[in-house]
Amino acid sequence: MQPRLISAILACGILAGCGSAPEENVAGNAVANETVAAPEAPAPAETTAKALPASFVGRWGMVPNDCDPSRDDAKGLMEISPEMLRFYESRGTVKSVTVVSPEKVTADVGFSGEGQTWEKVVTLILADNGAVLVREESEMPQPFRYQRCPA
Repeated sequence: MQPRLISAILACGILAGCGSAPEENVAGNAVANETVAAPEAPAPAETTAKALPASFVGRWGMVPNDCDPSRDDAKGLMEISPEMLRFYESRGTVKSVTVVSPEKVTADVGFSGEGQTWEKVVTLILADNGAVLVREESEMPQPFRYQRCPA
């Protein structure tokens, strides 16, 4: 036989093997000829804490005037300490914190203000390398966006 003919026959045999019956594993069971994707890395585990992480602490304003300490009408100012959220007419005491990632936390907060008290779950998300903070609450139609106030 000619070398080209032998090569052609071998190539056909190899290609035919691609669609052949399943191979058998060591135990003699049929194994499908499939490519199995590598498992994805597990998501980082959430952790709980009693205080907000330091990266969230600071003064945050909805508009530039909220960051002006000489103004007494900073209605969009939110001051965050590890244990408290302070707003123009209310205060929220942090009861527990779930750290979802370095940029996202969810906190159970007990609020008081204007003679009332209430509980909320508040999600805080840092963006733009910590220059922006987004506050989400379940009953809010849209999240609030804050800029970090200068120190």
